Amino acid sequence: MKALVFAAGMGTRLKPLTDTMPKALVPVLGKPLLAHVIEKLKSEGFDDITVNVHHFADQIEKYLSVNDFGVSVHISDERDLLRETGGGVRHARPFLEGSPFLVHNVDIISNINLRSLISAAREDALSTIVVSDRKTKRYFLFDESMRLVGWTNIETGEVRSPYKDLDVSACRKLAFSGIHYFSPKIFDVFDSMGCPERFPIVDFYLSVCDKYPIYGYVPGDLKMVDVGKFDSLSEAETLAGEIEFYVSPVMTTPPETFDSETKKLIFERLSSLGIPFSRVDTGDGTTMEACVPIGKALGAGVVKTVFLTNRQQTRFWLYVTEGDKPFVTRDFCSALEIPRVSFASEELLLSMLGTPHGATTILSLLNDPEGKVQLVIDRSIADSESFSCTDGTPFGFIRLSTSDLLNRYLPSTAHSPIVI
Repeated sequence: MKALVFAAGMGTRLKPLTDTMPKALVPVLGKPLLAHVIEKLKSEGFDDITVNVHHFADQIEKYLSVNDFGVSVHISDERDLLRETGGGVRHARPFLEGSPFLVHNVDIISNINLRSLISAAREDALSTIVVSDRKTKRYFLFDESMRLVGWTNIETGEVRSPYKDLDVSACRKLAFSGIHYFSPKIFDVFDSMGCPERFPIVDFYLSVCDKYPIYGYVPGDLKMVDVGKFDSLSEAETLAGEIEFYVSPVMTTPPETFDSETKKLIFERLSSLGIPFSRVDTGDGTTMEACVPIGKALGAGVVKTVFLTNRQQTRFWLYVTEGDKPFVTRDFCSALEIPRVSFASEELLLSMLGTPHGATTILSLLNDPEGKVQLVIDRSIADSESFSCTDGTPFGFIRLSTSDLLNRYLPSTAHSPIVI
């Protein structure tokens, strides 16, 4: 997935820090703002990131050249002209066109779940903008369907809208949060509108929102700091410390939208069986270290689930064990009295159980109606009161009663576990 980080600004409100460095490299908890944003994007699945530069551009380029974030990083060079937000998106077109993309201000620290934003984006949206119900002077105005219809400054009374008879009192007033999710069609609209080299994206929105749908998205339980002023740094450090790894509040209802077909099938099956559950949305939970705060939030440890095959790739096992227990091939094979096994490829995992590596889950056995995969569970898990596992993605985890799993869910998939 692609994202653009706005890092070209002059950072005038952060003077004197930005007299010698770009805003993007201002430290929060000893780490540059840019690093906080890139790491958040990576944790939520973005692997192709563009950073625009202008003020102290050389410093940002040097920082990115010596720090490997494990994703593709491109530079959109605006040394010749600071193009503002709209022009910045248009200038980065060579890196962004062809698929939807996210735009994130470098000075925003938040706990937003970006996967939920993407899932909530409507098919007809030219752009989906993250907004919140907080006090400010300037607000976007939305109708009852959350479509953008205008903007207002409540201090001056100014109203801007393409709708001449707009009733501001009937609109929902929400503050912008510095994050957008764009349709790739945005570039064609820029061209058709004859947008100049330099223009603010808000001006663009207000000039086209009557012709092209632009929607607002209000995240649940949003915590956010705009590091735009010097005195906001301490607040940003407090929040950054709280959200080093994102875990949402615990929920007991299915998601409104689904980012994988397997996840959708799992929640449909749980609902049809009437099995209660607790769940959380998270950052990238592909490491067992990340699973520690997830298990703590859910009140049950996250199990380790591995997909195994023999050398001929004719037999398959799904092994569920404790999260902190090392997998020893010899012990596993000895317990089952089988020849040596190895980890199956991600291609096999996707084709047989519908999940990628890092999201392997016992719940995906519903994708194996022919019973080609043998389930194996450690005795400690089978005897536990409850357990937590992924919901079929690396960004969501679910807690179930072990009794419900063994006596209700697994029978519905026609799988019987071997307990070792």
